[in-house]
Amino acid sequence: MHRKHSVASLSGMRAQRSNSQDAKRTSSCGKQGAQLRYKAALVREMETNWYLKMFGLSKEETVAHKTGMPYRT
Repeated sequence: MHRKHSVASLSGMRAQRSNSQDAKRTSSCGKQGAQLRYKAALVREMETNWYLKMFGLSKEETVAHKTGMPYRT
């Protein structure tokens, strides 16, 4: 004869099952997420460099760089 499960124990079993499935998904998606974060950081850096060069605010435009002392920036 089978024992009846309470609603609380059934929901606990479902939670455990979904947690193990989520762990599998996050391990495979973790690499993709890291790649997306890396790409986003590169794009942000490129945009920042472009903006600074457009408005003459890059390191090459500083007085320290022009006078031959870029280490002073």
